[in-house]
Amino acid sequence: MTASKKVLKYIFVLQLIFIAGAGKMAAQQASLADTLYQIVIHQDVDAAIGKYHALKKEDNNVYDFGEVQLNNLGYKLLGENRFNAADRIFQLNIEQFPYSPNVYDSYAECQLFIGNFPRAAQFYKKVIAMLPKADIEQNRKYFFESHARTQLFHIENFDPPSDEAINYTTYFGGTNAGKGDLKNMAEFKSEKPGLKMSYTGYNIYATPVPTTIKNAFVSFRKGDVVSSVIGGAYRDYIERGDIADITALWEAEGWYDKFPENFQKLSSHNGRQYFVPQAFQLNPIWYRKDVFSKLNLSPPDSWEALLTICDTLHQAGYQPFALAGESRWPLPLARWFTILNLRLNGPEFHESVSKGEVDFTDPRIKGVFQYWTQLFDHQAFSDSVAQTGYQTALNQLVQGEAAMYNLGEWMFESLPVNMQTKLGFFFLPQIRTDIPQAEIVHTYGAFLMANNPHEAEAKTVLKFLGSKKSHANTAGEVNRLTPHADLRPNIYFSKMQRDLLTGIKDVDLLVPLLEFNMAPDMAKALLEGFRAFCDDRNDIDNVLAKLENTRRELFQIETMPN
Repeated sequence: MTASKKVLKYIFVLQLIFIAGAGKMAAQQASLADTLYQIVIHQDVDAAIGKYHALKKEDNNVYDFGEVQLNNLGYKLLGENRFNAADRIFQLNIEQFPYSPNVYDSYAECQLFIGNFPRAAQFYKKVIAMLPKADIEQNRKYFFESHARTQLFHIENFDPPSDEAINYTTYFGGTNAGKGDLKNMAEFKSEKPGLKMSYTGYNIYATPVPTTIKNAFVSFRKGDVVSSVIGGAYRDYIERGDIADITALWEAEGWYDKFPENFQKLSSHNGRQYFVPQAFQLNPIWYRKDVFSKLNLSPPDSWEALLTICDTLHQAGYQPFALAGESRWPLPLARWFTILNLRLNGPEFHESVSKGEVDFTDPRIKGVFQYWTQLFDHQAFSDSVAQTGYQTALNQLVQGEAAMYNLGEWMFESLPVNMQTKLGFFFLPQIRTDIPQAEIVHTYGAFLMANNPHEAEAKTVLKFLGSKKSHANTAGEVNRLTPHADLRPNIYFSKMQRDLLTGIKDVDLLVPLLEFNMAPDMAKALLEGFRAFCDDRNDIDNVLAKLENTRRELFQIETMPN
């Protein structure tokens, strides 16, 4: 398979619709999508469709014939640029499930991706028209209508992809963020008469940066300007010359005076600037203010004080920390490893761990797990962490069963509005005084693709993304914090956001999320290691030995002889 045929997952809420609409295939059933895919690539799509009808006539329950199978196949083919085959499979799904909004939405997505905007608009309107009578849950109706109207806005305000159009590719993440970013860029384009500009959006929440961001570089339709999460995953692309050095643009636009030093450092590599910061989401420890007040507790100022708080909460019948271990990526579990590693070993060591440069049997890493064990010893977490899902853990916090959660600000996208007034936050206390304070911050920024055929226009887009106007739109439309110095704190409706903005000012260094900052296969191995540790804290040496074996295999490191 050529580099131009890597899998693409298109637009913000696509993954959300998959999740909302996918039926679970029974364990004993084979994958119809995989079977038909092999026929497509070894024969053709006509043969695959013929096989589909033949298998369905047999009706032997070997395969799941639900709409999600053809849907997944269609998107896989679309991602590999097999446009005709994808088009035919999506149409087959419409024939089989003519009353499902999902199949029409997917076909419209296909048309949008290949640049057939009129046909895409026709089918998005079809989705909206059929929703009132559709036999699906109300929340799914909301998703489909919201998605269709967003895409119609996209079609009305941007150009189909072409060699003449500058391509803005965004990994802003999440449904609401995607809508806000789309509106922001539409405003920019409206002020540039004659500018041809296409827009390609992805949901970065679906998969970590190292897995997804490659699409911006290997796609047949590369981005000219790319907006994404800033993280170490980009270091390899910078070092091989795929991302342009924009230090001169920083100097010309006066951005050194507009963005705090900690964001300047996060946007740089080897002393040169490569990103323009756009927005950020902080990752402190959240706590229920009502529970703390009831028990006369205050945010801790030391590690020992945190352990005492855990004891008090447990004795009062509360779970001190909500924590989810049942997730596709490290997510909440990775927060604890990251913050403890930062507090015990410092940000430089943590960065080396992220790069795969540190032996996992190093005593310093074992020390991280030993401190983590102290929290378990003080009943900080449930015994069923490894089996607790993300939403379940959030519900524990919402219902007052758990009093704290170490997680990012994005969790508010899944929480009731009134929870903002019930939650406070604090940073995990410093454990070593000789280590600078570093905090986990999910930061979004934009970069310029090197050797850009639209360099002048692309730099105009970057200038806008670094402007006060664009940051004000992000704060207002996306409702995310931005680091731009010209924005006044009162632009944010939420007092909590204003407090977060104040809290980050004195932080020395900002650190990306671990799973967005390292090789994806290593991140997967870490997740399994974290889960194994949660199940058996007495087996740390074995967990670390397995992680070290994975590191040596992935990074092709020879094992030293005894």
